[in-house]
Amino acid sequence: MASLARSAAHVARVKTMYRNVLKTTMDWAVHRPIFFEKAAEVRAVFDSRKEVTDSVAIQKMLQEGDEWLFEHQHPEPYVFNVNPGGSKHDRNAPPAPELCVDPWENKA
Repeated sequence: MASLARSAAHVARVKTMYRNVLKTTMDWAVHRPIFFEKAAEVRAVFDSRKEVTDSVAIQKMLQEGDEWLFEHQHPEPYVFNVNPGGSKHDRNAPPAPELCVDPWENKA
């Protein structure tokens, strides 16, 4: 049971790292054809290390991945325009409730 939980946690950590590596790669290669080439290289690296079962080696690879992510952070990461930090975030936001007046409210 404990190995299953450890395995599920490991799978979640590797998936998160893979996703973060792809996002970091996208920050550096904004053009899609370049990104697809780099993403294929990243996938090949992850696939080549898929069959490793030694826990010490796995921890070392995860540590190397974390270090790679830290070293390759982009100073201005790409943010989609509708996400927080994007140019269209909160545009045409609904007005504050205290500013809304109900025309059908009984004023009597």
